[in-house]
Amino acid sequence: MQKSVVVNGLGRIGRGIVREILKKENFRLIALNDIYDIDHLVYLLKYDSVHKSSLKVYKKDNETIFINGKEVKYYSSKDLSFLKNIKANLLIECSGVYDKASYFYPFLDKNIDRVLFAFVIKDNTPMFVFEVNHQNYLGEKILSAASCTSTCVTPILKILNDFISIKRVFATTIHSYNADQNLLDSKTDSLDFRKARSSTLNLLPISSGIAYATSRILPFLKGKILGCSVRVPVCDVTAIDLSLEFEQSVDKFNLIEYLKKQTKNSKRILLLNTPFVSSDIISSPYSSIIDLSSIEIIDNFLKIFIWQDNEIGYINALLDTASFILEK
Repeated sequence: MQKSVVVNGLGRIGRGIVREILKKENFRLIALNDIYDIDHLVYLLKYDSVHKSSLKVYKKDNETIFINGKEVKYYSSKDLSFLKNIKANLLIECSGVYDKASYFYPFLDKNIDRVLFAFVIKDNTPMFVFEVNHQNYLGEKILSAASCTSTCVTPILKILNDFISIKRVFATTIHSYNADQNLLDSKTDSLDFRKARSSTLNLLPISSGIAYATSRILPFLKGKILGCSVRVPVCDVTAIDLSLEFEQSVDKFNLIEYLKKQTKNSKRILLLNTPFVSSDIISSPYSSIIDLSSIEIIDNFLKIFIWQDNEIGYINALLDTASFILEK
């Protein structure tokens, strides 16, 4: 039976969810909300500079669009009051504006059954990553699908720790530029003035929440992981440069064979022996992609690169989590 879905916030992730959700037979997209003019939204759904869109989108009126022949209600509400007019199984919150579970309490059960945040929440809202801790879901009505980077790194860290206990980790996220950066040097509203600099001309060191999110999802890493991020002049794809120390020495051949065995039936992890570059990863649906030939080990010290299309890879993991919680 199809589950009805509403998406609030139609930036890169929100629009990506619209495109990917239409490929899933178990979902029915019924409504969208953002402050876009509807003609602007139709244009941005129809065309995309990174992921070539095949959507057929047109406006019926100022409150209705058709996407691939399916009618979808469009609200341009500046708050959550539009939810009073909706009855849906799931709301996917992508705007980033409503970053507390309490915003959605008035609408639970009456209007929406579940809320899934497409970002990390800094309250007690539980976070789930598919194939990592999704089996711990106990019917919570409001939850987070974590972040793109934590979705990328946690599946691998879980498998590695099951092989030999991890002593400590440092993760450097090499991340494509974001919409909160400038194309050219200009004023920024961010407290980090480096975001004022051109995203197309600079490598930009920046703080990262990967340690916080990862230790929430994998509690055994609490106090054992740190991370930072470098924004780079590409429009999509993330690589995580993972340096970790095991509690004991590791044999490279045995580790690779173990990874192959543990990920053989994984829906979210792809292991390759083919050298590739970031553009080869664009539009890949996997959470974590590893070139096995890039693994290096010295005694108990491991260096590994993990790749992800931080839009499509993250979105597909989020939708796998959504499918699971709605079936439960």
